[in-house]
Amino acid sequence: MSRKTNKELAKMHWKDRYEYEARAAVNRHDRLSERELIKIIERNNVGQYFAVWSALGRKGTVANAAMPMWHYLQRNPGKHHMLNRYHCTAALFQILGMPDPASKSDLRKGVQWDSHGEEARQEALLELRAIIEERQFG
Repeated sequence: MSRKTNKELAKMHWKDRYEYEARAAVNRHDRLSERELIKIIERNNVGQYFAVWSALGRKGTVANAAMPMWHYLQRNPGKHHMLNRYHCTAALFQILGMPDPASKSDLRKGVQWDSHGEEARQEALLELRAIIEERQFG
């Protein structure tokens, strides 16, 4: 995919531009190592296209990525972070061998959404942490 000029980007329909920029972000993140991706989430610099999560879902390991992802979920409450929590949780479940693309499980819903309050979300996170620790050490 060749990089468009600012003038070309300015002329694009908003939807086409979003998709173009999202593809570019995915391509950039796919070139990064697992460690580089983890550093991005540890700095809370995840960007707007959710590309870090899809890359981590493909490259991440339970040993290295699972707990940094859990910490991201734990420290980012509120509506502003809901979509990042959704994508982070999808990638984390993929790493854990628990893919749930429709997010139908109660645990996944509890971790990513705060519809039952932040206290309930934090309780779901503790349940998820136990699963991560079992996969890491069990």
